[in-house]
Amino acid sequence: MRCLESIMKLDKAYRKYGLNAVLVHPSEWEFEKSKENIAMAAKDLGISLPIIVDRDRRIIKGMGVNFWPAQILFHDGKAIYRHIGEGEYKKLEDKIQEIYGAKNKAVFSKEPIITRYPALYFGRRKGNFKFTYAGEWKQGKEYSEGKGVVIFPVKGRKVYVVAEATRKTRILVNKRQKIDISYPGLYLIASFKRDIEREISIISNSKIRLYSAASL
Repeated sequence: MRCLESIMKLDKAYRKYGLNAVLVHPSEWEFEKSKENIAMAAKDLGISLPIIVDRDRRIIKGMGVNFWPAQILFHDGKAIYRHIGEGEYKKLEDKIQEIYGAKNKAVFSKEPIITRYPALYFGRRKGNFKFTYAGEWKQGKEYSEGKGVVIFPVKGRKVYVVAEATRKTRILVNKRQKIDISYPGLYLIASFKRDIEREISIISNSKIRLYSAASL
């Protein structure tokens, strides 16, 4: 989500010049290998760009990408620009304008500010943070599953979690915001006016799975 909004803006601005943005999605979780799950998530997030589900990461490895997000700009069959990681969207736009001779008003007059607060992972495989739990929770390889309370820090205006529930479940965020969780996917759970560090609490009276949390 951190880079997706910027790529969609560039696609909208330069498609008339010949730019065709395609999203290659390397599956991070087992449920992401399902095209149906990806299609539902794309619809909910308003993503209209073509999506290639790279289940075994063969495509990104073939392009020399071991970390993501990544931006690769192709022209006449050759990769002429690449950036690994967040940011550098103005540099990408400058290159797009150069190859297409575009004269329209730039989408980015300067590099957008990108939060550097890392994504947090609830599972053992990538677990990079000790969450505060209360209730009945069990940490698996990819996710933490259970019910009760979980608390974690974020820094950003929007907070997302990758989560799922076996049946539609309503969670309570920071004791006031009600969010419905059902099929596996990305959920926006909180929005703020200020970009400051704060704690997020999730309360669930029914069993849910939490995969990761990120803010921007």
